[in-house]
Amino acid sequence: MKKNITSIVVFVIIVSFIVYKAVTQESRLMRDFKRSTAEIIDIETFHNGGKNIFIKFKAKIDGKELTSKTSVDCAKSKKAVFKDYLIGKKLDIVYERTDPDNCKMLLTRKSYQKYKLIPSNESAMVLDSIESICNAD
Repeated sequence: MKKNITSIVVFVIIVSFIVYKAVTQESRLMRDFKRSTAEIIDIETFHNGGKNIFIKFKAKIDGKELTSKTSVDCAKSKKAVFKDYLIGKKLDIVYERTDPDNCKMLLTRKSYQKYKLIPSNESAMVLDSIESICNAD
């Protein structure tokens, strides 16, 4: 019984730390961000039972190449369609001024609104396609 309680306590501490780190990174990014453009270089999924597709991208920030990924809530079965359409496309990213590794690609109109940004016409077309792909059955 004591072993179970210890396991639960350790689990709660680890989950709390992960949530805290994610929340503080997000709030730092919201507070002090810059906008740039990045190229989509790959589409990934993981076998975790979730619905997310991960969009891998690269950008050049202050002369340094940065590679990261952002998830989009879309059925994993759409991965091939994403690969065919999105590889090589460019979209906006936001990154923390003092820590460019803390970054996100803006993959939805809602993500642009969150940062009070407006997508270019070219980006808007890509966003429309992402929304169309994810909402199609």
